[in-house]
Amino acid sequence: MRTASAFAVWMLGLVTLTGCADSGWDPDPEPLWTSGQGSRTVVPWTGDTLFHLDGRSDSLLLTPPPLRPTVAGLAVLDRVDLNVPLYSESGERLWTAGRAGQGPGEFDNVRDLRSADGGRLLVYDVGNGKVTALDVFSGELLSELRLPESVGVAESMVPVGDSVMFVTFRPEHPLAVVSLVDGSTDVFEMPWDGFERLSSLHRQGITAAEGARWVYLFRYGNGFFPFQGTRPLAYTGQYVEHQPFPALSVSVTPTGRSTGFADQPVCSACSASMVHDTLFVHFGGETEYAARVLDAYDVVTGEYLMSYELPTFFMQIEVGPEWIAGVRENPFPELLLLSR
Repeated sequence: MRTASAFAVWMLGLVTLTGCADSGWDPDPEPLWTSGQGSRTVVPWTGDTLFHLDGRSDSLLLTPPPLRPTVAGLAVLDRVDLNVPLYSESGERLWTAGRAGQGPGEFDNVRDLRSADGGRLLVYDVGNGKVTALDVFSGELLSELRLPESVGVAESMVPVGDSVMFVTFRPEHPLAVVSLVDGSTDVFEMPWDGFERLSSLHRQGITAAEGARWVYLFRYGNGFFPFQGTRPLAYTGQYVEHQPFPALSVSVTPTGRSTGFADQPVCSACSASMVHDTLFVHFGGETEYAARVLDAYDVVTGEYLMSYELPTFFMQIEVGPEWIAGVRENPFPELLLLSR
């Protein structure tokens, strides 16, 4: 099937990017969970197509881009042209901000986008080591903050008031909070002792956020950690479908040892979103619903609520208050906006 092929190529790309030299990790890691919450209750997602964007004539969809709902529309990252366009619910491109470069309002290697208080869209540019704030209604450059070297390289960011929480690749104290006012930094641990003993491949994760409440989810593991600002909530999240950490292998190269996945892994949390008190996890897994299901959880308690079967395979999903946005191959990359 075309969708299965697309899914395999997409996952292989992630593995190629993340395979790396590693040391000090546990070859038989402690599992966060040994089972899932139970069986799914699945209902079809019912909604109309608001617009679709064909990727055959646009560089926007050459790789699965971050999709972020804002109060003004859907923000998308163009990884090729290194800019950020904003689309209305009808598919109109309202503005485009940024270009390749090292100057103000220019980008080099954007890792994440996030909507923030005050009508801002924050852009994390790891290549230039900065966070750029754009006006979400106009795309106008509002401010830029050069990040301290202590942050290093982060996977993702979450706005927390006048600060930003970065999820870095450090095994110890991987959470770095940077003030957008003065650049001051503080670091925190993950709320699980086993985290620092994981390989960097197993530590890969994604985030979902709304306001100061946010969640870190294992991309290839078996659970998630909820936070309120810098404070972990009282539970550890458990996926409804259990997905163990994938097996790793070590190879010897002319420059040393390299760690990789023993087999091509399948993501558990392929993407995730939060709307009010509900966490939506776009799950891969090993069932007939792989990459075609949204599992919903109560963020306050971690309880599994229900699952929504999507109308097609998606490489990435973002859920907003009134719609969901998704990138699929049909057979070319395509961005869909569906009503809720």
